[in-house]
Amino acid sequence: MFKRTVTCPLCFERINVSDIGFKCDAPSCRGSAEIFRSKSEIPLLEKLGFASAPKRRLHTCGNMATTRICPKCKQEIPTAIDDLSDLSIAIIGAKEAGKSHYVAMLIHWIKRMGTEFGWNLTALTEDTIRRYNDEFHRPLFVRHESIKTTQAVRGVGRASPLIYSLRLGKGTFSKRIMLVFFDAAGENLEQTDSLWYINRYIYNASGIICLLDPLQLQRVREGIRRKYSEDVLPAQNAETGTIINRVENLIRKNTNVGSARIKIPLAVAFSKMDFVRDASENAAEISNRLFDETRHHGVFNESEFADIDGLMRSWVEEVDDTADIIAQSENFAQSGFFGFSAIGCNPKGNNERLDRDPRSFRVEDPFLWILKNHGLIKSTKG
Repeated sequence: MFKRTVTCPLCFERINVSDIGFKCDAPSCRGSAEIFRSKSEIPLLEKLGFASAPKRRLHTCGNMATTRICPKCKQEIPTAIDDLSDLSIAIIGAKEAGKSHYVAMLIHWIKRMGTEFGWNLTALTEDTIRRYNDEFHRPLFVRHESIKTTQAVRGVGRASPLIYSLRLGKGTFSKRIMLVFFDAAGENLEQTDSLWYINRYIYNASGIICLLDPLQLQRVREGIRRKYSEDVLPAQNAETGTIINRVENLIRKNTNVGSARIKIPLAVAFSKMDFVRDASENAAEISNRLFDETRHHGVFNESEFADIDGLMRSWVEEVDDTADIIAQSENFAQSGFFGFSAIGCNPKGNNERLDRDPRSFRVEDPFLWILKNHGLIKSTKG
C-alpha cells in the first residue's frame, strides 16, 4: 500500500498525497505556474492507495513541472515526501536558553555520528541548506560568533523549519525518515491567529525537546552572582518556570487527550551546565558526570540515561524553589531530564566572538532518547 496522507513540514497540515500540486520553474513558463489535479484526474487505484502519486507533471507551457507544492499553504515541499516517515521534533525554549546554538550543534553531531549509528542525514530543501550554512554553521564555525537570539514570530511572517532526510540502515531493511526541526521562541506558544502553524507543529510533534536556562533559577543565579558578578547573568524572566505548563495546555487544548498523560515524549534539557558547576551544592558532581565520555556508542545506553536523568532530577529538586518543573513534566507519559552545553562557554549578547570552535557536550542525548522511544535505534541495558 502506498501512502495516502502526509504532514506538510511547512504548515503542518495533514494533506492527501493525491492533492499535492506542481509548480513550473522554467523561466519560459507563461500563465499560472501552479497546477493541481482535479478529482476526476486522479486514478481510482491511487485514491485507494494501490498506486503512487506522480512525482512530476507536464505543464500547459510544455515544460515538465517537478517542484511539488502543498495544496494548503502552496509552499514547496520535498519531492520524496510520500516516501518518508514523519518525525517532527519540536525544539522549544525559554528566552536566552540557547535554542539556536542547540539546533546548530545538534545537526552538526547528527552528521558526525552517521558512521557510528549507521545513518545518513541529507537536507531535503535548498532553504534548509542555505539557512543552516548562513544562520548556524558560518557564525559558529567560520566567524566564531554567537548566533543571534531567536525572535518571536510576529504578524503573518513565517519561520522556516529545517527539513532533513535521515536514512537508517542499508539495503532492503533501510528506513528513511523526514526530520523536521523547528527553532521556536517561547513566546510563540501563546495561541494567536498568526501563529497557528507553530502551535500545530508542537501538538503534532513526535517528540519535544524543551530547553531551559538554569541561569533563570533563583538559587543558581545567587550562586553565579557570588562566584562571578551580576554582569554574566542574562536578564531574568519567568518563562523557565512556565514553559512546560504552556506546552501542556497547548496540547490539551488542541487534541483529544483529555486529562490523561500526554504521550508525546518530553525531553527537559538544561543548557549551560558547564557554567553552573559552582552554583549549588551538587552542581559540580553533576557537571563532572556530564563531562564524562558518553556511552551511547551506536546504541542508546539505558543505564547511562538513568544515571543522568536521576542526577538532573535531584539537582532540579535542589535549585527549583518555585517553578515545579519536575511536577509539570509528570503530565507527560514519557519524560527525561538532560544537561548539556552547546558551545562550551557563555557568550553574552549577540555576535560576541568566540575564541575557538564550539566545544559541545551531550547535545545529542535528548535526540537519541526520542529516537529510542520511537524504536528507531537499538538500546542496551549496560
